[in-house]
Amino acid sequence: MGIFLARLTKALRGGDKAELQGFGSSRTQSRNARQRRNPGTGSAVPVPARKAPFFVAGKELRESITCMENGWTGGAVPCRTFRVR
Repeated sequence: MGIFLARLTKALRGGDKAELQGFGSSRTQSRNARQRRNPGTGSAVPVPARKAPFFVAGKELRESITCMENGWTGGAVPCRTFRVR
């Protein structure tokens, strides 16, 4: 798991998209600089621009979650394996 996370981090820092088929893909999104409020004092707090990780679940992961909630959907992941009793 450590090697996977290290390679994922390196790819995202380099601006690449990382994908693990069936599980999902990750990429970065740019966030603009903006002003927020400190809830305690009400004063404005500047938040600098940054890059944030963004994850999209793969088809098999989505189907396995749906399978667990609603029964077998006929997807690639057999529900008998994931059924919660």
